[in-house]
Amino acid sequence: MRIFGSLILLFLCFQLCDAKNNCDRLKNELEKASSFTDTLATIIDFKIHNQKDTAILKDCFKNVLFEKYPLWTEIEIAQITKAPYYEDLLKTFLTESHDPQLELYIKFKILNVKAKKGEALDDLELMKPNSHSESILNYYYQGSIWLLQLKKDSLFHNLLDMIENLPSESYRSIQLSLLTTTLNKYYNTLPDSTFYLLEKGIKLSESIPETFYRAILYNNMQVKLKSSGDYKGAIEAGQKYIDFSRINGDKYRTMVGLLNMSPYYHELGQFDLAYEKIDSAKIIANESKDSAHIAMCISATAMAKMNEKKYDEAINHLKHALSFEGSLYGYNLSLYLTNIIDCYSSINNLDSAFYYYKKLETIDPDNNYGLLDYTKALVAPYHIKNKKWTIAQNFIDSGLADAIAYGDKSSESLTHLSQSMLYEAQGKYKSALESHKKHMAIEQDFRNEEKATEVTTARLNSEFENEKKLIALQQENERAILKQKQYRAYLIGATSILLFIASLLFYRILKKKNNQLSKQKKSLEKMNNMKDQIFQIIGHDLKKPAISFRGIAKNINYLISKGDSERLISLGKDIDSDATRFYQLTDNLLSWASAQKDIVTLTPKKIDIHSLVKHNLDLFQTVAAKKRVDMINNVAPNTFAKADENALKTIIRNLIDNAIKFTSFDGEISIHTKESDQWLSIEIKDTGIGMDQTKIHKLLQKNFVISEKGTDEEKGTGIGLFIVKNLIKKLNGELNIVSEIAKGSTFEVRLPLT
Repeated sequence: MRIFGSLILLFLCFQLCDAKNNCDRLKNELEKASSFTDTLATIIDFKIHNQKDTAILKDCFKNVLFEKYPLWTEIEIAQITKAPYYEDLLKTFLTESHDPQLELYIKFKILNVKAKKGEALDDLELMKPNSHSESILNYYYQGSIWLLQLKKDSLFHNLLDMIENLPSESYRSIQLSLLTTTLNKYYNTLPDSTFYLLEKGIKLSESIPETFYRAILYNNMQVKLKSSGDYKGAIEAGQKYIDFSRINGDKYRTMVGLLNMSPYYHELGQFDLAYEKIDSAKIIANESKDSAHIAMCISATAMAKMNEKKYDEAINHLKHALSFEGSLYGYNLSLYLTNIIDCYSSINNLDSAFYYYKKLETIDPDNNYGLLDYTKALVAPYHIKNKKWTIAQNFIDSGLADAIAYGDKSSESLTHLSQSMLYEAQGKYKSALESHKKHMAIEQDFRNEEKATEVTTARLNSEFENEKKLIALQQENERAILKQKQYRAYLIGATSILLFIASLLFYRILKKKNNQLSKQKKSLEKMNNMKDQIFQIIGHDLKKPAISFRGIAKNINYLISKGDSERLISLGKDIDSDATRFYQLTDNLLSWASAQKDIVTLTPKKIDIHSLVKHNLDLFQTVAAKKRVDMINNVAPNTFAKADENALKTIIRNLIDNAIKFTSFDGEISIHTKESDQWLSIEIKDTGIGMDQTKIHKLLQKNFVISEKGTDEEKGTGIGLFIVKNLIKKLNGELNIVSEIAKGSTFEVRLPLT
């Protein structure tokens, strides 16, 4: 008993020491503050860092803040303890406050209270920042309000601006809080550059150090990795999420982390491990005795059975999960209903699918969770079976519009399949076939791209087979003629010594002809390989950006009708980026075709290099902005060269495209010129990943090289540099490359002055 009492006393001593250390740290930080804004930012940063320990916060505020700011201290403690008079205290303080920054802080707190009550939010008039503390407060206020107002794009740009303009060591907890809450809210709908932000957040967390936000960031990272198809990476990130959740003593997040791991192992075919994770989660759920948590584990088992196409077993598990309906949250309940509709649809039990659809419609009639429109494609066959053509068509139209607007290819494919079934039931067999083709095209394009490329390439290859056979027959015929002439030469040599010398000479001529044929064959094979590469580009890379332009007007009209301005802005940026890629690729293909036919006609004239570079940089502004890459035109005005304008535009455009592709986020690309007695050099310099001498040699020597993915997973074709080299050669110029790994590359285009 004495030992137990001593342990309690020791534990209390540790707590008191920890509280004292935190108070001392806060006191030291406040002593460094040179303005009230510094003090305010320090307090907010301290609050965020210790948000899980209210005892430390109360103790430190009483001991450190109270003496100088008694009313402010009272407000902070009232918020921490959730005192009922907190809102009244804010309003009282607002009338008595004389410091504009503290007044702004109180207004921000009042807006948060309004948001919790569901009231409309007013705009907060921010001050122009003149220091890091003023800047971080502006980012924090604005970001928090936009988070409440669900302004995704504005939030994302606020985040990027904060990271770009503030040192990472400045008020790290505020930066980390804003970064994590934004990513956690929108991690599944933000662009690929989210990976960069996640890594930035994890580094911030490690530098503090803390583990609460780090767990959340690893959870977001695993979802992004999974959506990109990297299941092994998702498992690694997911395991870290579980580990840090355990360190934080957060059993709920530990359980969720284990459940998240299950589908990854399923995708990798490791079914035993998948069920092992679910079983571990069940232990935590059963210990908590929380019905909603238990239902989540049962639903995870159902999802596993669905992946194995064991729909009857999945249905039983989902019914068990739905038996906890009274304890389920809105989204989870909608998700379980959606999955059971999917199962019944898969086994063609349309009556049961429709029964659960009606339950889903009752729970979420306004489609707040985004699942109702998805299920419409699943239950449309029910209305087709009952010959309710109009209702079925409405379901299909609604599901298709939503799927296209939000880029859900799985749902879009299902709606085309349902449309095909409807047309077939109506006896419209030609239309049914067309809809079925659309369904198969999406399955082909987005579920098996490699097979799609193979099929397209095979189709295009057939057009060239006759030409190949014709050349082969011509070669065979020439060989037969040569053999006959060779035989005659031997006869002549046998009958006459004098004619032997002539036949020998003739034999040498024939041998030379054979060598020429061999070279022709190698040349044919080389061109055939090149042609195959081009077909792959046409069959795959050209098709991808083109798909994004289908139904743009319809898509935009749908989003306008829903009032989804955020998605409209995002769609506009995507279209602009795809248009740039589409233009670049088609221009390159035309240049390649012209080069093969040797029909490129150059018209040299005096060109303003500064204007030409500016024009090309403008083309890539949207693409570069996605990676926050600065592009600088250092070419002096009135710099001229004599060359073909279209050829030089194509050269510079390809080299800029290449530089953006291999430059990391927040990098820089600069273009400048220098002149010697014989040459004008145009240099495109980047701060990208660089390359070694072996790769430089391959780029300069080979016609085509296997394209590698860029720093943001950008795909390439390998055709761009081939065209650059071909056009520079026609301009009697030279291409030089200087590069160093991790430091960047410089591509120098040298053009003769005369």
